[in-house]
Amino acid sequence: MVAGVYNMPTGNYATGVFGVNSLDCGLIISGCTDPNAINYNPYAMEDDGSCIYPEPCDLESVTITIATAIWANEVSWMLIDENGETVATGDNYANYSTYVETFCLAPGCYQFVMEDNWGDGWNGASYLIYGGNTYAYGTLEWGFNGTFVLGVASDCSQTLGCTDPTAINYNADATVDDGSCFYVGSNPQNFAMNPDLETNFDLYPNPTSGIVTVDVTGLNPQANVSVKIVAMDGKLVDQFQINAGETYFKSSVDVSALSAGYYFVQMTNGDKMMTKPFVKE
Repeated sequence: MVAGVYNMPTGNYATGVFGVNSLDCGLIISGCTDPNAINYNPYAMEDDGSCIYPEPCDLESVTITIATAIWANEVSWMLIDENGETVATGDNYANYSTYVETFCLAPGCYQFVMEDNWGDGWNGASYLIYGGNTYAYGTLEWGFNGTFVLGVASDCSQTLGCTDPTAINYNADATVDDGSCFYVGSNPQNFAMNPDLETNFDLYPNPTSGIVTVDVTGLNPQANVSVKIVAMDGKLVDQFQINAGETYFKSSVDVSALSAGYYFVQMTNGDKMMTKPFVKE
């Protein structure tokens, strides 16, 4: 005989024990019960002393999050310090996944180098870099590589943009090329040459304590729209879908019940996917 009634009134997980032809089940799951540990086990009932903790950082703790879309195996990046040394890298990603890594960095100016081994940009993948007063968000729109300067507890006084005078979108004020250049006759994948057809995706207010508005224009009316809210650890916290037929939509989402921190909104329209972060205060 198997009998049991369970529920989970709050939280993201719960544990229950049931017996199969037995009324005496003393099952105890051992593991690391400290949420601050690297190997925290949310299902552990008894701490077994196995907890492992990250090394303390007496410099600047900087977190780099990569949210991938399609063709994620083409995506890679490097973080290079002022001495030309590579201090962090990322590659070998899976499609539609989120990766979070934290690095201990000395204050200064770093080059964040984005690469795509096929040469068509990151196809919707994006980066989010934050820590202390360090914040950057973006993607590689097109091409094999792009670079921007990241200031870690430092004002690097750099202006990003296209530095090639032969490009359509040349920016004479730019001091660092960000890989955004495009040229006469080129039509990169997922880039609309007609600005009236280009998809625009906005989130506001950001940061927010209660409501975040998802505002999108230039949609493909032949394809449905899917919107997901994803936590920094990749867990899905909310989602909804809008049927095809519209080129524009705006929806307000109540995120007041979420814990404070960084989240992603992933918007998919047919074969196009865009990701943007927001901060829940």
